[in-house]
Amino acid sequence: MRSVVFASHIAYLDDLTGCGFLVRPKPGDDIPSPSAGPSLHEADWNAIVRLLDDEGWEPIEDADRHGGPCVEGYTADGKQVIVLSGRDPVAIDLDLDDVSRSLDELHELVGLR
Repeated sequence: MRSVVFASHIAYLDDLTGCGFLVRPKPGDDIPSPSAGPSLHEADWNAIVRLLDDEGWEPIEDADRHGGPCVEGYTADGKQVIVLSGRDPVAIDLDLDDVSRSLDELHELVGLR
C-alpha cells in the first residue's frame, strides 16, 4: 500500500491488487484563483488525475452519476472518497479474499471503518 499526497488530494493505492481510493478535499476549503484560472482544488484534481493516469490508475465511473466518479463514502470529517482502479495490478491471480483484504485496509486508511 502506498499513498500519493498532493496539495488537497490523497490517493491510497494497492499496486498488488489494483484497488485504490482517492480522498477529495471538502468543497468549502477550496481557494479561488487570484486570476481567471482554476481554483486550488480544481488545479490539484487535474494534476493528481494526470499523475495517476501516467502510473496506470483511473477513477471508476459511476453509471448512475452519468459518468461521474464512483463514490465509496465520506470520511468522518466529510471528505469524499472515490474508487480508483489500477489498469495493471502486480498480481494477476487474485481471489476475492485478496481483494476484500485490500479494500478493508483501504477503508481503514481513509477512515471509512
